[in-house]
Amino acid sequence: MDKNNIKDIISLLDAGYSREEIAEMLNNRAPAEQPEEIPTEEPEKTPEPAGEPKDEKLDEYAEELKRLTDEVKTLKAQLQKKNIQQTEITPPKQETASDILARVINPNYGKFDNNGGKIK
Repeated sequence: MDKNNIKDIISLLDAGYSREEIAEMLNNRAPAEQPEEIPTEEPEKTPEPAGEPKDEKLDEYAEELKRLTDEVKTLKAQLQKKNIQQTEITPPKQETASDILARVINPNYGKFDNNGGKIK
């Protein structure tokens, strides 16, 4: 489709034609107006080398992938276990409205300095 066709379609839409009517008009155009198909050249297929080395590489990749998958599963399980333990040890503190207001007024409220003393 060239720019003129697109402009024509937009003009038809502005004139009130529906999408179906425009599609029917495009399908019924004269064959001389239809764009020529450009023949495509298919790339030549190169013969594959002997299958034996490829199979060995595939086996190596499959083993490596399985090993990595197992490691990821192990790490995931460890992280989940640690997160569960962390929530059981220290439950989240419920903040009161006065705590939140105090932190808005003084951003250092409830924090400690480098010596372990509470900042006022």
